[in-house]
Amino acid sequence: MTRERGSLTMQSRRRYSAPQKPVGVSLVHSYINLWSTGMTVGMGGHYFAWNTGLVAGPWSFGLAVTVMGMAYICLCCCLGEVTSMVPFTGGAFGLARWTFGFHAGFLVGCCESLQYILYVTCNFVQLSRFTAVTYPSSVEYPYVTWIGSYMLAVGMLCCNSATYNRWNRLLAFLSLGLLVTYVIGSIPLALSSEAVEPNVAPSAIVQDVPSFFQTLPQAAWFFAGVETLNRLCNEVESPNISIPRSQLGCLFTLICTALTVFVMVNVLPPGLPVIATSVAPFNHGFTRMFNCSVEAATLLSIPATFASGQGFAQAYTNIIVALCSSRLLPEGFLVCLESTGAPIVAIALGTFISFVLCFMHYYVDVNVVLFDVAMLYAFVAYLSQCIGYIYLRREHSKMQRPFKSPFGIYGALFASGVWVASIGGLVLYQDIRGPLFALGLLGVCSMYYKVYAQKHQVFSTQENKALLFAHVARLNSRQAYRRRSVEGFAGELVKLINPPSKYKQSFPTMYKTANKKRQRSVKATVAVATSGRSIGREVPLPSEQEDALAQARRVVDAAITPLDTTSRPPNSPTTTSTTNNPPAPS
Repeated sequence: MTRERGSLTMQSRRRYSAPQKPVGVSLVHSYINLWSTGMTVGMGGHYFAWNTGLVAGPWSFGLAVTVMGMAYICLCCCLGEVTSMVPFTGGAFGLARWTFGFHAGFLVGCCESLQYILYVTCNFVQLSRFTAVTYPSSVEYPYVTWIGSYMLAVGMLCCNSATYNRWNRLLAFLSLGLLVTYVIGSIPLALSSEAVEPNVAPSAIVQDVPSFFQTLPQAAWFFAGVETLNRLCNEVESPNISIPRSQLGCLFTLICTALTVFVMVNVLPPGLPVIATSVAPFNHGFTRMFNCSVEAATLLSIPATFASGQGFAQAYTNIIVALCSSRLLPEGFLVCLESTGAPIVAIALGTFISFVLCFMHYYVDVNVVLFDVAMLYAFVAYLSQCIGYIYLRREHSKMQRPFKSPFGIYGALFASGVWVASIGGLVLYQDIRGPLFALGLLGVCSMYYKVYAQKHQVFSTQENKALLFAHVARLNSRQAYRRRSVEGFAGELVKLINPPSKYKQSFPTMYKTANKKRQRSVKATVAVATSGRSIGREVPLPSEQEDALAQARRVVDAAITPLDTTSRPPNSPTTTSTTNNPPAPS
C-alpha cells in the first residue's frame, strides 16, 4: 500500500512538471525560433490601432514613437542582462517578488498575465472587425470569428514544439513579407503624382503637450510583446546568450519597420485626418498597389493580427504556469497533455478569460477601454522590471553575466521615466473607465491573495535555482537595517530611562506595533517547493545557524579548556601530533 501511494505521488509530480526544453534544439534554431516569436507578437501592432495616435499630429506622434522606441531599447537591454544572470520564465513576477515583496510581486504577476490576456482580446476583436469589412454578413455574429480564432490558436499551442515552431515561422515571415510589400510598393506611389498634400486644415493637426502625453501609450503598440521572449528560457538552448541577442535583433527590426510604416502611411493619400480613424491603415496603400477593393485589401491584415494574438496567448500561458508553480494558483492548472507536454489547463484558463472579455465589445469600445487597461498593466510590469534590474545591478554587481547592458542604471532610469509618463497619460488624458476597471481587477486579485495564495505560496524549483540567493541577501539586508532602525534606537533609549520591568508598559504603542510588524516581515521564510513547506513558516537563516553553532562551540571549548590544563602534566607539550610528520626544513 505504501509503494502504491508513493507511485501515485511521483505520477502527480510528473503530471505537474513545468514544460521542459525540447530535445535536440540547437543554438541556431533557438535564434530562429526566438526571432520568429518576437516578430509574430510585435508585428501585429503595425497593422492596426497605432494610427489613432496621429490625432496629435505627425510631428508629435513621431516624437512619441521615437521616445518609446528608445525606452524599449533600454528595457530590452535591462531584461537581457537580467536573463543572462538569472534565466527565469516568470518574467516580471519573479523579480517583483524579490524587489517589492510577495504580495506586490503577485500583483505584478497578475498585471503581466492580464496584460497579455487583454492583448489577445483586442487582437481577436480587431480580427472580427476585419472579417466584417470583408464579409458584411458577419457583422451580427462576431463571436463566430472569435471562436474560430481561439480554437486555432489553442490547437496550435497544444501541438508539439517542432510543429508549433514551423507554424510560428510561417506566420512571422508572412507578416513581415506583407509589410515589406506594403513599404516597397508605397515608394513609387509616394513619388508619383498621387501623393498629394493631406486634405486637412492646420487647426486640425494638434501639436500641444497634452496631446503628446495622450498619444504616447499608442506608440508602444509598435513594440509591445518583444519582452515576451524572456519567458521562453525553458524552450531554447543557452537562454542567457540566445535570448538577449534575439530580443535586440527583434527590437531593431521592429524599430525599422515602425519608422518606415509611419512615414509611408503619412505620405500616401488620403492623409490626415482620415488615416487616424481608419480600421486598417494599410488598405489605402494596398488598394492602389494591387488595384483591388477594400474588402480584398483588408484580408492582407488578418494573418499578422492573428499571429500577434496567438503569440500573446503563449505569453500568458507561461506566466500562468509560473504562478501555478509557486502555488499562487491551484496546482491543477499545471496539468499537461501526455503527448505534447502542453499545459492545457493553463491555456484554457487564460483563453476563457480572454474570450469572456471579448463580449465587452457590445458595451464599450475595446480599442479604447480594454486597450488602455492592457497598456496600463504593461507599463506597471515594465516599471517593476526596471526597478528590479537596478536592485540586481547594484546588489549583485559581481555576478557573472554573458550580456551587459551598455546603458546601465541610467538606461533603466530613462525607461522608468517614460513608463511613468505613459501611466500619467493614461490616467489623466484617457477614458477614466480604463483606470477604474484596472484598479477593480487588481482589487479582486489582492483579495484572492489574502484569502488563498498567501497561505499556499512557495518558491518554485526555478525560483530556487535562479532567485533564491537574491531573496536571502535581501532578507539579510533588511535584518541589518532593522537593527539600525529608529524603532531599535528608540527602544534602547526607553530601556535606559525606565527599568526593564516597566519597559513594555512605557514603550509607545506605535513603536511596538511597527517593530512587531517589521520583525514578522523580515523573518527568513524561505521554502523549497519539493519539501512542501509554505512560505509562512519561519526558517532560520544560514547566517543565524552558523552563529548559533559558533556560540555553542565557544561554550564547549570554554568548559573543556580548564579541565584539560589541570589534568595535563607540567612538562607535557600543549599539543600532540597524531601523525609522524617530518620536521620542517630550516
